Amino acid sequence: MGFVSTRKGYKTLWIRGNNHLSSINNSKFDDIYDLVWSTDNQRIAATIKQGSKYGIAIYHVELDNLHVTWLSSDPVHVIGWNKHNRVLYAQRHHLHWRLASYNSATSAHSYYPAINVYQGRLLPDKESLLYIDAVTRTLWQWDFNNKPKKIPTPKQMMLDRNWDVDLHGIYYIDTNGIVKYYKMDNGEVKSIVDHPYTLSFQSRPQVRLHGFIGTNKTVTNNDFWLSAITL
Repeated sequence: MGFVSTRKGYKTLWIRGNNHLSSINNSKFDDIYDLVWSTDNQRIAATIKQGSKYGIAIYHVELDNLHVTWLSSDPVHVIGWNKHNRVLYAQRHHLHWRLASYNSATSAHSYYPAINVYQGRLLPDKESLLYIDAVTRTLWQWDFNNKPKKIPTPKQMMLDRNWDVDLHGIYYIDTNGIVKYYKMDNGEVKSIVDHPYTLSFQSRPQVRLHGFIGTNKTVTNNDFWLSAITL
């Protein structure tokens, strides 16, 4: 498990594996978010911010190595690792947002100017990207080849930061703070975690533990809450 905590008084990356917990050296930043694992579970990519600069940090677990690439003062959202083992991210460029990829082996950046990506999630097969349009805030699916396809969404689906996807649907937090699952093929909505007003769709939690399942209320200061979801 990779996560961000302020248990030392500032934000750092942490790793928990085989019942061993350790912080990652030199990972102290003003902000750290959008943590995503590579397909081989050996690398974590994250968005970082220090002062007015944004960047991408990649931690290699086996090598215990943290590599930082600073971009600019424009906001960044890391999306995930695509099938070519590159990190996809969205970055604001002047008044627009654009999709880009970063190759950690060559330090090369590639850009996809045809779509305005504010935030996105890769489907598990890496064949498609679900993204929020930066202008209309609507949801679209793109297979990297054809024109993007607009995805209809329920009225209470507030896609801001706390949402995730699988091959068939979207996990999200509605306006009442309830975790729900939306099936894209038939529009069916199911409640997954039915605890009203405890979870926030607006931003990743800013207390001690940051992530999709973090609570909007501080229940404890040091516990992990895990949920095995069966649909």
